[in-house]
Amino acid sequence: MVVAQNWVPYESAYEKKLVDALARTRERSVKGPRFNLPMDKPTATAILQIQPRPVGLYVVPPSSMVRTRKRWAN
Repeated sequence: MVVAQNWVPYESAYEKKLVDALARTRERSVKGPRFNLPMDKPTATAILQIQPRPVGLYVVPPSSMVRTRKRWAN
């Protein structure tokens, strides 16, 4: 498992950029690992703990943008 400088795991270069950006902010966030979840199922990369409603953040690589949008539409 690859981790960023602050020991947060990430799966891709795009996800690392998000992890690094979240580390620089003062907003509270949670990063959950994928573990046994399938790669083709969208999973929130991180969740911003913004009150009153948390916000899920997703990383969609450009190479799978069209495919992913179709899946989310169904």
